[in-house]
Amino acid sequence: MKKTPEYQWLNDVPSQIPRQAVQNVDRAFDGFFEKRSGFPKFKKKHSSVQSFRIPQNIKVKAGEVFVPKLGYVKMIQSRELEGTIKGATFRANHCGQWFVSINTECLVKKSAEIIVSDCTGVDLGLKDVIVTSTEYKEPAPKFFRRGERRIRKLNRSLSRKVRGSRNRSKARKALARAHQRVANQRNDFTHKVTTNLIRHHEALVFESLNVKGMSRTKLSKSIHDTAFGEIRRQAEYKGIWYDVPFISVDRWFPSSKLCSVCGSINHDLSLSEREWRCPKCGTDHDRDINAAQNLRIEGRSILAAGSTESINAYGVRVRLAPPAVNGEVGIPHSSRTAA
Repeated sequence: MKKTPEYQWLNDVPSQIPRQAVQNVDRAFDGFFEKRSGFPKFKKKHSSVQSFRIPQNIKVKAGEVFVPKLGYVKMIQSRELEGTIKGATFRANHCGQWFVSINTECLVKKSAEIIVSDCTGVDLGLKDVIVTSTEYKEPAPKFFRRGERRIRKLNRSLSRKVRGSRNRSKARKALARAHQRVANQRNDFTHKVTTNLIRHHEALVFESLNVKGMSRTKLSKSIHDTAFGEIRRQAEYKGIWYDVPFISVDRWFPSSKLCSVCGSINHDLSLSEREWRCPKCGTDHDRDINAAQNLRIEGRSILAAGSTESINAYGVRVRLAPPAVNGEVGIPHSSRTAA
């Protein structure tokens, strides 16, 4: 194709980029035939997010990255690179800003066994996005709700512009910046919350929520705004980095309706009841704190049973510390710092 006049422009592109495009098509068809995704579609020239991968010949020096056929390009480097560079992905957002993600390979020493004295249950909610079994609550920031008025205004402005005009292009970029601001705020919040959880707890217990199904309800806007799935995903991979076990509890576990004191189930508990009293033992419960405490109890039982499934992606064995003299497992959780 490069030798034909019609595709002469392919000679201006590094040879690795077309190869990566062919690999993308191969993976897309594999996913289609294995019924993991739909039939592959062509990327649109303007509306799609532009991106490409280069697996070789990537060099980085002070504030610059080397791109084949272009040379060194200035960049704002967020952190120092560790290990051997294995490739890079270049991606542009809808605001026209370009980002590069550089893949490196380095050796990391991992312990053969992780011993924890206790674990912390984490319940996700719409009012308080994070509620731990130590009774710490992180209110939901609702970034999209706060920026929704401006986004609506910019949407109306965009709809009045003539297609193909410069004013429409300006209005589109202004709308993209408003959406990007919300996305940046949410991304910054989720990273800070998950890093704080990882640094102050020995093990985390999350419930495997069906976020995709929840997003189809009338609460879909709030579900997407709180980013349940992203918080859970970040906590899981950061736990691998810092040797903090991530324990997943089945979504059908009745964490909210189960009394954390006597173990009885309140089948009549509705979603609108944020506080309730156990009909059997008479204990007053905060719905979210009680759910987090039940997740902690279930996580301890999973660790005590010696199950290593979905606890550590590297296959590292995780277990509870031996019982102390007073009968408790390890040190009391109240002595640890809350998130």
